[in-house]
Amino acid sequence: MLSLLAILSSCEREGGITTAPQKVSIEDADSFGAKALKFSSSESSQTISIQTTGGEWHAYIPSGVDWLELNPSSGKTSGKTDIQVTVQKNSGFAERKATISFIADEIEQKGLLTVVQNKLYYIDLTLLNPVVNKNGGTFNIGVSCNSRWSYSIDEEGMSWLTVDSAESDRLILSAAKGTGDEKHGTITFACKEDPEITSKVEVWQKDMGLSIEGKSLTVPKEGADVTIPVTKTNISSWKVDSAPDWLTVSESGADALRLLFSANTGNESRQGSVVLKTDEDEHLSASILVSQLATAAPEADLIDIEFNADGSAVDRASGTEVTLFPGDVSVKMNEDFGVYAPVFTHTLGAAATSGYYRFPMSTELRNNLNDGCAVEALVRLGCPINGSGAKPFTSHRSGGVGLALTSSSSGNQFLFCLIQRISGSYVNNYAYSGITPEEGKYYHLVGVWDKETGTETIYVNGVKAGTHNFEGDLYFSVKFFIIGGAANDTSASKINATWNGDVLFPRIYSTPLTEAQVEAAYLATQKGKYLLENE
Repeated sequence: MLSLLAILSSCEREGGITTAPQKVSIEDADSFGAKALKFSSSESSQTISIQTTGGEWHAYIPSGVDWLELNPSSGKTSGKTDIQVTVQKNSGFAERKATISFIADEIEQKGLLTVVQNKLYYIDLTLLNPVVNKNGGTFNIGVSCNSRWSYSIDEEGMSWLTVDSAESDRLILSAAKGTGDEKHGTITFACKEDPEITSKVEVWQKDMGLSIEGKSLTVPKEGADVTIPVTKTNISSWKVDSAPDWLTVSESGADALRLLFSANTGNESRQGSVVLKTDEDEHLSASILVSQLATAAPEADLIDIEFNADGSAVDRASGTEVTLFPGDVSVKMNEDFGVYAPVFTHTLGAAATSGYYRFPMSTELRNNLNDGCAVEALVRLGCPINGSGAKPFTSHRSGGVGLALTSSSSGNQFLFCLIQRISGSYVNNYAYSGITPEEGKYYHLVGVWDKETGTETIYVNGVKAGTHNFEGDLYFSVKFFIIGGAANDTSASKINATWNGDVLFPRIYSTPLTEAQVEAAYLATQKGKYLLENE
């Protein structure tokens, strides 16, 4: 009670407002007398100066704040005191903050000092080969960072390196053609939100080289046996420096690397790198990222069309023959994927009475589709886009389900479309992909409708590209699927929205596929059942 009276008696009246005297003040404080310190996620210290009047003082750090220390945190004399504020390393991915009060002569001044420490930022870099051949060329540095990032190239590197573009996950550089003399450069990356977090890579240009064909390799859950070409320049040999313990380097020679993958019996996909080096240069190396899926490719149990060399086709799921309407379509061996597949030569997005395949849709099939489903096809556009919509594999026509290419009014993009009928009107439900196809390029498309969650999703090349909410039931006005176009309302022998190009692996599943199953289905379409990519 006496201490309370002492505090009240020491207060002054200013304009009718009672104020307590300032026993502690911080140098360089703001207009309110408070100061804020900002720290990186690393362990570090900063110094503040306080001015005290009166007797004893001490700093109050809230309970539970065990990552912050003040030294000294108390004193008995008036005047200036330097205090070292130290924070421990923040290993978490969330910012943390503490507000510190000072007490002097039993008067508490709240919130004089605020300490904020950044969350743990990271920046990880991937450079598959740090040595560039004297002929120059383009190379990428992969960047994984939970912040915006910046880069700088040292003076030596600037003499022969130029930046082509800085994307969210990579820096693309070009190396000028050299004369054979060795060159060196250092590229330093920093997190913009925490510039103390940096990482750097060194690159060299030499009259030698070592490279693996491809930057990444993905294999199925069941395992694989893959041989990858290796190119060497002005070196006599190379060796495997490191590899994940879940694969075997069966043999290696001058021009190839053979990798044996056993089955992945775990529940998680696994990743690693295979690194090659040579004893002839300490800097020269080459690497490839390897991944193995943990999910097996699903089996298409409703429709799984297989094409034959003579143009005939059969549904392997039911054993039903698929009807061919001869015309602007021919079946050829597709060397890229190792299967026979139809190639349509229609005008894109036109009408036709021939040149397509038709598969009957039973009542049982329609009922299965209405419980949720997935539709798959691998397609290649065989002509320039002309602005018309086209449909490679659908049961569309005033109803149905299928994969399509929109007209120019909707961006010439792939979509997954489900059609229903409500109060006598047809309602189109589109999951847009945002991807416009290029002529001659293959695209693996999967449309998934999960009736339980009320969502439809389109995947392109194993990656989710777009979603849309869809609840209710499908409506079917025709009783067949068309490969090469869309059915016509008035004529069973006529199609609209004709396709131009290839259609491979038209399949339908009775259950909505998961993301992992879609990725596995994409891999299963590849020749050799693995995917070797250069990006």
